[in-house]
Amino acid sequence: MLAWPGGTLVTRKIDQHQNSGPGYKSDQVNEGQILAIFAQSSIGMSIRYDGTRKFICNPAAEQMLGYSCEELNKISVRSVIHPDDQEPNATLHNLLRKGEIDNYKDIRRLRCKDGHYIWVINEAFAFYNDAGALNFILYTNQDITALKQAEEEAEQKTILMETTIETMAQGYLVCDADMKIVRYNVQFEELFSYPPGFLSPGMPFKETVDFRAKRGDYNERYADQTGDLNGIIMRRLDESSIKTERSAEHTLPTGRRYIHHRKSMPDGGCVTTYTDITKFKKTEREAAEKLPCWKPSSTIWPRVLRFMMPTTN
Repeated sequence: MLAWPGGTLVTRKIDQHQNSGPGYKSDQVNEGQILAIFAQSSIGMSIRYDGTRKFICNPAAEQMLGYSCEELNKISVRSVIHPDDQEPNATLHNLLRKGEIDNYKDIRRLRCKDGHYIWVINEAFAFYNDAGALNFILYTNQDITALKQAEEEAEQKTILMETTIETMAQGYLVCDADMKIVRYNVQFEELFSYPPGFLSPGMPFKETVDFRAKRGDYNERYADQTGDLNGIIMRRLDESSIKTERSAEHTLPTGRRYIHHRKSMPDGGCVTTYTDITKFKKTEREAAEKLPCWKPSSTIWPRVLRFMMPTTN
């Protein structure tokens, strides 16, 4: 049984007969019934008869392309297909006409009468007569232009987001609900001096904690647990499991100071930015030495970071 939106055509394989060849032979359906389905279908449909230039199409196809059926019969069907899609289409069409395949499905661009192109899912089915010769080819075309445009827009947004992440001054880390790394940028990698190739999407965040704990990155933060490596690791992981938004300032053994700001996502994951404030803190110390009334930024900086967080939508 062959089905498409707007109607169903019952068929049987012609190779069930003695004079067989690949393809379909209409059964319980005549051309009049097919044309009735044409008129009712909201999907563009057309038939090309083999050995002739006769070409018929339904109102939906005419509306989709802007051509009348009479106009389409006067022009080359190939000229309606986008140049980049013509060769793949010709290959599939020839295989269908030779009987090497019964049907095919592809995505192509078609030129409308006003000159603009639309994207369609094209399906073609070969039908044979009682003698096993090709009678006609049935085509259905579903307009998916809106879907392709949405895909292209999403791709552009993704590219923009990727560019933003890689060029931002802050380190950036995204983890899923299971605390596995989804995304990170070079700045995050460099801030914590991870070995080349150490980080990868899908790796548990715990592995980064293990690495940094063994290196001594948390010794100052958890000074009360100095020497207890497992205790430090568990404490850091416990902090990571807290889903509330928060900011904190820390110092690495190298002397670099950074502030991290973490924000939870609706799916249970989290986004964390890491800002290197080493130079800022140095300037702050110098100002404090010269200006006794200078107030430290420890209470102001976390609030500023909230406005620096990139969106994740």
